[in-house]
Amino acid sequence: MCVVWSQDDDSRRVLALIILMKAVKKNPDYFSSCSRGMYLVYVKSSKFIYGSNIGKNNFMKNGLLELYSLDLNEAYKHAFVFIRQLAITVRKAFLRASKEDTRAVYNWQFICSLRFWSEFVSRNANSSELVRTLVHPLVQVILGTVSLSPGSRWIALRFHCVECLHILAGVVQLRNRFSDDGEPAAGTAGASSFGTSLVPSLPLLLDVFRLFDFNKRSSMASSAPMDLRLMLHFSPSQRRETACLDAVCSWLHDFLTESLTLYAGSVAFPEYSLPAVTEMRAFLKTCRVANFTRNFKVLVKKVKEHADFVKKRRSCVKNLTDSQAITAVEAGLTTASDSPLFAYYAIHRKARVLELTALAERFKNEDTALDAEDHKSAKKTKERLQKKSSADARIHEGRRGGGE
Repeated sequence: MCVVWSQDDDSRRVLALIILMKAVKKNPDYFSSCSRGMYLVYVKSSKFIYGSNIGKNNFMKNGLLELYSLDLNEAYKHAFVFIRQLAITVRKAFLRASKEDTRAVYNWQFICSLRFWSEFVSRNANSSELVRTLVHPLVQVILGTVSLSPGSRWIALRFHCVECLHILAGVVQLRNRFSDDGEPAAGTAGASSFGTSLVPSLPLLLDVFRLFDFNKRSSMASSAPMDLRLMLHFSPSQRRETACLDAVCSWLHDFLTESLTLYAGSVAFPEYSLPAVTEMRAFLKTCRVANFTRNFKVLVKKVKEHADFVKKRRSCVKNLTDSQAITAVEAGLTTASDSPLFAYYAIHRKARVLELTALAERFKNEDTALDAEDHKSAKKTKERLQKKSSADARIHEGRRGGGE
């Protein structure tokens, strides 16, 4: 049934998931073997991510999250073991520093596993103390993954890891807070479950300003934009395209906005945002490309306004040990309708969703040709390797014959 759940036919996948969920609910003894089998199938099917199969990957991930939510105590045991395996893989890559060990980390299966466990922990941390204890080790694995190869080639993978950190910090609740019209969604106006745990994504984002020269003129014009959701790294030719810098700048602004908004309801926001403001101002002084600086100028302005807004609100707290007063101020900051940064994020998020939706549709339509090219290239590589191994075998046999 797990194999049917991973197949391409939508109706069969949905039916298989319903049957598996009913079986586990009826007989909890099936939970361990069923959830483990589904997780392994999910990881196996995540070997490559294209625009054509990302919907299937998300369906499998969400179905597996629903299944694991049925028994959090048993799910914790699975999460502990699999997160530990991810940590061992990262540690081995650091110790050996070989290409093979690095590739064992820098691949879609590893990144999809990080994303899955980040969503699982974020979704169930408030319901289970055991699950909440997984936040810190998972953050360490994610940070280790980025620092394994912190160059500009793997910027797309860095952004995937930042997304995982934001999920652990509660970005899903932040995104759900605002409806399509930019107003707080019904029933979520008082939600303050995002930004309650400090997850350090800001340093990973600020490093991007140093990794890329945004003033450098690209040597190749781009025929199409790049969707970093479908990429892990840039090839040398891609880094010479104009779309590369456009995509990096767009995603950097998006993630910086989210990272700052996640903690906009904290009394420590002025201090938290100071490194970001300093780095962005330095970038604005050196970057001469108007298309890159436009959004960051607005962001710096809104962050500064919100920092002043927080300072004014927190000035009523005279004793830093008065946790009740601080909690009351933070509750007011989170639900404030005149918050500069929340208002800016609502507008930005609405425009960003439309932009990403259009980008997904573009790659969904073009993906068939892309897959065909990839399969053709893989076939040629396989044939070349087979010819090389056959030639090596003949040489080896000839040497043996000569020795005899």
